[in-house]
Amino acid sequence: MALQTATKQNIETTLNNTGIIYKHSPRCGMSASRKEVLDAFLEENDVDVYLVDVLGQKDLSQYVEEKTGVKHESPQILCIKNSEVISHFSHMSITPEKLDSVVSDL
Repeated sequence: MALQTATKQNIETTLNNTGIIYKHSPRCGMSASRKEVLDAFLEENDVDVYLVDVLGQKDLSQYVEEKTGVKHESPQILCIKNSEVISHFSHMSITPEKLDSVVSDL
């Protein structure tokens, strides 16, 4: 589907159900390169991913950390299934292969 800007409402819905959250820093070269990987992946896969801008949405980023118990990193992918974090990974671990693996588990 698409990379969508996160809102408190769609993050709460995801945390209480199933989905993917991507924490991104617009000032970080690593985040930019991993976003390109994610964008390419989403062109080929029908899944919604919610992007949390860790600079512009700091409160929301902290909320995700508090609710999931997963220490903040950026860039970072959090995969939620049935209200539980089933996988999270960051930096160079954000690869097409890893994304394929996680999406197949949702």
